[in-house]
Amino acid sequence: MAYRVPIVKTRGICGGRARVNGTRIPVWSIEAYRQEGLSLTQVVSVYPRLDGSDVSHAFSYADANKEEIAADIEANRMIDDGELFDVR
Repeated sequence: MAYRVPIVKTRGICGGRARVNGTRIPVWSIEAYRQEGLSLTQVVSVYPRLDGSDVSHAFSYADANKEEIAADIEANRMIDDGELFDVR
Protein backbone atom coordinates (compact mmCIF):
# COMPACT_ATOMS: atom_id res chain seq x y z
CA MET A 1 0.00 0.00 0.00
CA ALA A 2 1.32 3.45 -0.90
CA TYR A 3 2.05 5.96 1.83
CA ARG A 4 -0.28 8.95 1.87
CA VAL A 5 0.89 12.28 3.28
CA PRO A 6 -1.72 12.90 6.00
CA ILE A 7 -1.94 16.72 5.95
CA VAL A 8 -1.59 18.78 2.78
CA LYS A 9 -2.10 22.30 1.45
CA THR A 10 -3.36 22.75 -2.09
CA ARG A 11 -4.06 26.07 -3.74
CA GLY A 12 -7.76 26.29 -4.56
CA ILE A 13 -8.89 23.65 -2.04
CA CYS A 14 -10.09 24.90 1.35
CA GLY A 15 -8.55 28.27 0.56
CA GLY A 16 -5.10 26.70 0.51
CA ARG A 17 -5.34 25.92 4.21
CA ALA A 18 -4.01 22.72 5.76
CA ARG A 19 -6.46 19.85 5.34
CA VAL A 20 -6.68 16.10 5.67
CA ASN A 21 -5.37 14.63 2.41
CA GLY A 22 -8.12 13.25 0.17
CA THR A 23 -10.79 15.42 1.81
CA ARG A 24 -11.93 19.00 2.05
CA ILE A 25 -11.78 18.87 5.84
CA PRO A 26 -9.46 21.60 7.11
CA VAL A 27 -7.23 21.06 10.12
CA TRP A 28 -8.59 24.25 11.72
CA SER A 29 -12.09 22.77 11.92
CA ILE A 30 -10.82 19.59 13.58
CA GLU A 31 -8.77 21.64 16.04
CA ALA A 32 -11.74 23.89 16.78
CA TYR A 33 -13.73 20.85 17.85
CA ARG A 34 -10.86 19.74 20.09
CA GLN A 35 -10.79 23.21 21.66
CA GLU A 36 -14.52 22.83 22.34
CA GLY A 37 -13.68 19.70 24.34
CA LEU A 38 -14.36 16.91 21.84
CA SER A 39 -12.17 13.82 22.05
CA LEU A 40 -10.53 12.14 19.08
CA THR A 41 -13.38 9.59 19.00
CA GLN A 42 -16.01 12.34 19.08
CA VAL A 43 -14.32 14.20 16.22
CA VAL A 44 -14.36 10.98 14.18
CA SER A 45 -18.12 10.77 14.79
CA VAL A 46 -18.50 14.35 13.48
CA TYR A 47 -16.43 13.48 10.39
CA PRO A 48 -17.24 9.84 9.53
CA ARG A 49 -14.93 9.99 6.47
CA LEU A 50 -11.98 10.29 8.86
CA ASP A 51 -10.44 7.63 11.02
CA GLY A 52 -8.54 8.04 14.27
CA SER A 53 -5.23 8.28 12.44
CA ASP A 54 -6.48 11.19 10.29
CA VAL A 55 -7.68 13.09 13.36
CA SER A 56 -4.48 12.32 15.26
CA HIS A 57 -2.41 13.72 12.38
CA ALA A 58 -4.59 16.84 12.32
CA PHE A 59 -4.11 17.29 16.08
CA SER A 60 -0.34 16.90 15.66
CA TYR A 61 -0.27 19.41 12.81
CA ALA A 62 -2.30 21.87 14.89
CA ASP A 63 0.06 21.42 17.85
CA ALA A 64 3.10 22.07 15.63
CA ASN A 65 1.50 25.06 13.86
CA LYS A 66 -0.44 26.81 16.63
CA GLU A 67 -0.32 30.35 15.21
CA GLU A 68 -1.39 29.26 11.71
CA ILE A 69 -4.33 27.22 12.97
CA ALA A 70 -5.41 29.87 15.49
CA ALA A 71 -5.48 32.43 12.67
CA ASP A 72 -7.52 30.05 10.49
CA ILE A 73 -10.03 29.47 13.29
CA GLU A 74 -10.35 33.21 13.93
CA ALA A 75 -10.73 34.02 10.22
CA ASN A 76 -13.54 31.50 9.92
CA ARG A 77 -15.30 32.80 13.03
CA MET A 78 -15.36 36.23 11.39
CA ILE A 79 -16.79 34.79 8.17
CA ASP A 80 -19.77 33.34 9.99
CA ASP A 81 -20.35 36.13 12.52
CA GLY A 82 -18.94 34.40 15.56
CA GLU A 83 -19.98 30.82 14.83
CA LEU A 84 -17.52 28.35 13.38
CA PHE A 85 -17.87 27.89 9.64
CA ASP A 86 -17.47 24.21 8.92
CA VAL A 87 -16.21 23.24 5.45
CA ARG A 88 -17.16 19.64 4.75
